[in-house]
Amino acid sequence: MSEVAPFHWPDPLAPVFVTRDLTVLRENHKPLPLRAVRLIELLPGCLYEITLCDSNVHDGVRELRHGRILSLNLKVTRSLKGDDAGELAQCFVSYDGVYKARRGLGRIGRRGSSLEIPDLKKWSCALDEMMHASWELKREETGDRAKFKMVVAGIVNGHIEVRDQDKRGALELTRQASTRWNSEGDGSIPLLCLEGQGHLASRIQAVRGIGRRMSLREAVLEAYIDRLREIVMNVASAQEVRLADTWLASGTDRTPRKVREEASRLAAEALRLRQISARPFSGSFAHIAQDLETSAGLLREAADGRNGDTILRAKEGFSRAYRATKLRDAHWELEELLLQASILVDRRDMLHPVRREIWHHDLRAIHGRLTHDEPITGKPLDYGFKRPILKSVVPHVHLADVYLMGRIGTDLENVIYELKTACERF
Repeated sequence: MSEVAPFHWPDPLAPVFVTRDLTVLRENHKPLPLRAVRLIELLPGCLYEITLCDSNVHDGVRELRHGRILSLNLKVTRSLKGDDAGELAQCFVSYDGVYKARRGLGRIGRRGSSLEIPDLKKWSCALDEMMHASWELKREETGDRAKFKMVVAGIVNGHIEVRDQDKRGALELTRQASTRWNSEGDGSIPLLCLEGQGHLASRIQAVRGIGRRMSLREAVLEAYIDRLREIVMNVASAQEVRLADTWLASGTDRTPRKVREEASRLAAEALRLRQISARPFSGSFAHIAQDLETSAGLLREAADGRNGDTILRAKEGFSRAYRATKLRDAHWELEELLLQASILVDRRDMLHPVRREIWHHDLRAIHGRLTHDEPITGKPLDYGFKRPILKSVVPHVHLADVYLMGRIGTDLENVIYELKTACERF
């Protein structure tokens, strides 16, 4: 009996690397088989992060950008290769970063449990009613027969484009049962209905299984995002200390050796941040690492030349790195609001007035932080950035709040659209 590998929550600072074969599904392209791809394992066998290395270089293939998330799609794998598919035949969906993967995988489970399963149960109940009615109805009871035929016609028309094999089987059996209402073969209707219910029961179990698998992957991604945010907060705290007037202040304690030790710490921090590939955090971490490396160079220069003014110049890098963490924190808050709004839509729930007010307060607070100078550094959050983003983010945050607090009610679809657009800019 083979041993099951122990489960560990993934840590971006201690990644587990694996090399395996797989096939990546591509939009508007044929699936792309890949051999010996080096990946970061998030959940064994089904959830990976693409890491930047030579084996993953495929020009023009956006699904293989470093930091994207790969999630196993069992349904596609089985439809193409069957249940005994080897590693290379296992098909993976590529998501552009941890936030989109969390939303996408969660949506699959939520829509299955809140939309598809209730629909399948309603369909099964209709077949059950048809089966029992077929035992009691007489041929001359044309009104009741017409009523059931209308019900069945509604089911057929509502599922005419289904792709799942079980649902297609149930649809064909429902059609057959419907056409036999006016024939002498009414005795076959119960058998057709029972067989159709069997297909529907099989699909319900499959959807429940999908939901459980997606829930685990969503939980793993949630923990991974929490760990990434913890790293952001640690970086922010370190810069706060360095921006204080007491840090390496002029005096007898500020020796060249102490300054060089601080420079070494900065270089080590920068190296750790550069190793993180998770999108969309990796871009911010790379820029922060560059600022820390520049500041480390200035500290070495200051230690060699015993020049205190150079230490002040190093603090400019800390200031920019600190503001970058505050921007990343604002992005996290917007993603959380987007996730909550998406869950409401997926479940077809109503937005409670209390929650509406909480969201309004959160959006106004985020908008305020994005439009005012950061208190500690005294500068706009994207000041000194190579690619300033505030001008392209702030209007969408404002519009999300406008649609949330509309006079005739909340326009949740547009709230989601504006939040998505704002998040895309980070």
